[in-house]
Amino acid sequence: MKLKYFTPDQMKKIYHALDQDPLSPEHILIEILALTGVRADELLRIQIFDIDFQAKRFTLHKASKGSESRTCPLGLRLTQRIAKIVEDMNLKPNDFLVSILSDTVNVDSLTRMLRFKFQRLKAHIWPGQRLPGLHGLRHTVAKKVYDKTKDVYAVKEALGHTTVASTQRYMTSFNHESLHSILAERY
Repeated sequence: MKLKYFTPDQMKKIYHALDQDPLSPEHILIEILALTGVRADELLRIQIFDIDFQAKRFTLHKASKGSESRTCPLGLRLTQRIAKIVEDMNLKPNDFLVSILSDTVNVDSLTRMLRFKFQRLKAHIWPGQRLPGLHGLRHTVAKKVYDKTKDVYAVKEALGHTTVASTQRYMTSFNHESLHSILAERY
């Protein structure tokens, strides 16, 4: 079964590749997806005033699919990169973060642009290999949260799902080898 998420070693390589061009708007947006698991339509709605540069996080107001508002961490390095590009481009608080790409971005063009850039990034790191796509970053966040907490409700909150049923679809993509080894152990 093809994995729908990236392993920690693969993510290290992805982050390393993103760091090669740290102020690339596409790289910044891909890293936000990788760290937070937000959807492309949620990424579109982030305005500069939603970003708390001191606390190194942003707030998604009325997140998509009817869920509540939620905060997402950015980390120090990514927060600094966002602050630099916001300053360099003289963005105002009401400006949308995706305006670092273009003034006229919709969910389809954003998804297409980021998929293309991410595909090129993966092809550079792993030529000829089939790996998860851009949405695999969301699955990776789900797996990371679950591995750390073993709490499906924490995953639900991290992904902004309204029901656990939505979250459980992500859980089926996890590697079942560890389950097999656990079940094979004797007490």
